[in-house]
Amino acid sequence: PHAEALDVSDWRLLGWGVEHVLTPGTVIPAGGDLYVVGSVPGFQARAEGPGGGQGLFVQGNWRGEVDQQAEGPLQLLRPDDTVAAGWPD
Repeated sequence: PHAEALDVSDWRLLGWGVEHVLTPGTVIPAGGDLYVVGSVPGFQARAEGPGGGQGLFVQGNWRGEVDQQAEGPLQLLRPDDTVAAGWPD
């Protein structure tokens, strides 16, 4: 949760077999969410939420395939490679 808009331009999602660099100009509105997905068309075609047609902020397509058994955490890295968040902590 965040009380102010958050500019995540060029931040990276890395780990669990995937990698994605957030597009320059990506700003998550205060209290908002960003869905990073493996396939934007696949996400939009989902029959159940979250999915297309709901006005959600979606970005993709990441490289790789999710493997939660992969070594290390899934991390959100700032452009200077400092960790903004990680799962599991």
